[in-house]
Amino acid sequence: MQNVYTDTRVLDRAAVSRFGLTEDILMENAACALEAEIICALQKNDRYDKECRVLVAAGGGDNGGDGWALARRLNGRTGAGFSCSVAVLEVFPPKSQACMRQAERARSAGVPVIRNFSRTDFIKGRHIIVDCIFGSGFHGPLSDKIEKLIAALNKADCFKIACDVPSGIDSKGCGTTAFCADITVCMGALKTALFSDFAKNHTGKIITAPLGIPSSLFESGEKSGKNAEVAEPAQISAAAEPVAPAAFGSEIPAAFLLEASDMRLPERFLPSVHKGDFGHAAVYTGEKPGAGIIAACAAFRCGAGLVSLVPVAGQSAPAVKAGQNALPPYTIPPYLMQSSVLPEKASAVAAGMGFGRNDAQGAAERAAELFAVLNEKRKLACVLDADLFYHADIKHLLKARPSGLVLTPHPKEFQSLLLLCGLGSVSIGQIAENRLELVKDFCSAYPGAVLLLKGANMTIGYCPKKGGKQKGGKAELYINTFGMPCLAKGGSGDVLAGLVCAFLAQKYEPLNAAIQGSLLLAASSRLQKSSYASTPFTLIQSLEKPEKLKKTLEG
Repeated sequence: MQNVYTDTRVLDRAAVSRFGLTEDILMENAACALEAEIICALQKNDRYDKECRVLVAAGGGDNGGDGWALARRLNGRTGAGFSCSVAVLEVFPPKSQACMRQAERARSAGVPVIRNFSRTDFIKGRHIIVDCIFGSGFHGPLSDKIEKLIAALNKADCFKIACDVPSGIDSKGCGTTAFCADITVCMGALKTALFSDFAKNHTGKIITAPLGIPSSLFESGEKSGKNAEVAEPAQISAAAEPVAPAAFGSEIPAAFLLEASDMRLPERFLPSVHKGDFGHAAVYTGEKPGAGIIAACAAFRCGAGLVSLVPVAGQSAPAVKAGQNALPPYTIPPYLMQSSVLPEKASAVAAGMGFGRNDAQGAAERAAELFAVLNEKRKLACVLDADLFYHADIKHLLKARPSGLVLTPHPKEFQSLLLLCGLGSVSIGQIAENRLELVKDFCSAYPGAVLLLKGANMTIGYCPKKGGKQKGGKAELYINTFGMPCLAKGGSGDVLAGLVCAFLAQKYEPLNAAIQGSLLLAASSRLQKSSYASTPFTLIQSLEKPEKLKKTLEG
């Protein structure tokens, strides 16, 4: 996992004050990192067989200073079969002292400067564009002039690199128009702005570049490298001791970025085992039983020893025929059991998929019955999904027994959940703009519960219950960026619920079950042959390829 911060400018200041790294040194290291990515791109692409024409779009602040320093370093550089010519597009005149110094040095080194961009002919023929207009402190909106410029830069058929954060993305990860990068070189430490749903269409591959000291020292601000006084990263696990708040005037929401090394497949290593060792997952069905069947199939494929469907009274379906590949609607494969009530030895439950909302016939009664069972069996781990987030009684369940619950809403369902729980009436747009803060607020209101908010970047939140070593525990946030567009289909969320339920049945802690379920779904999405033709069952089928699942997140 990697630490993610809301604002790293305070870390820059700490690096200057505690390690004697001047602003010029920081900028030189930033320019060096950008230069390295450009050289790497040149070496990998044979289209740059002679001269590579680079355009650096520079603003007036320190981000612009990085661009001026890059232009000075790169202009006239030659390598194995290529040479670089660089021009700086002065989008704004240098304003910060550091930017002014770098601009003067670049001009003295003979770097050509473009100041008039009312016409954008100068973009034509460029092989690489580097965006250094705005930094991580940008607050919109963009002027019409800059918006048109960024749109013109985006249309260019060339390789694009963003310095720190693509211009047009604000500190919350939102915007209307933003630079579309192939690579974003994030300086010093990762920023939360890079991991919003809006940002995902603009960042490309995200790389973290050190600024003269190792990341551990940069993030801690301590010469000893011990726990931070400067920044407040999220905690690795519920058992970890909370880090003391940063010495800031306001709180900085922080998170962990999940990596390939965080995925732990439910592999079996002991030779003498039986199905009871791997738990019994019970999946409730409802008005649309197909959703529950998808979740149950995913749970079985994910290693649960037994999986039972608990259908609405009188609901049944024919067994699948031998050798049949695709499952017809509401067909129950023979490896799934059925029970009219919750099996006595169930070790985890999944419910809500296709359950029916309040206005559906009998849905309110089914939900009340389910909540009563879960309230009685408070040690039974459970995944709640989909339609259950529209039933008012969920608030009482969360208050009575938050521990062991994993909630997996998409933004529209999260909107309803926040309203029912008295945590505010927010729009879908506000959820997109304040995703991390709202997940954090929800988890702080219900310590012990785990929330997995679905989206282009899945966000997982958890707040340890108060008491013991976790007095006043803070909400922890985890971000999963691995998911692919093929997941934007009905049934993907049902697969996720089944995966999380399987991990819970196998005695994974709820937070870890949510993390592992999200990573496994994302890994499966990366193995799909098409961005549009996948189905829930092709996602499930990919679960049988453990080596490919591991490698696809590393690529």
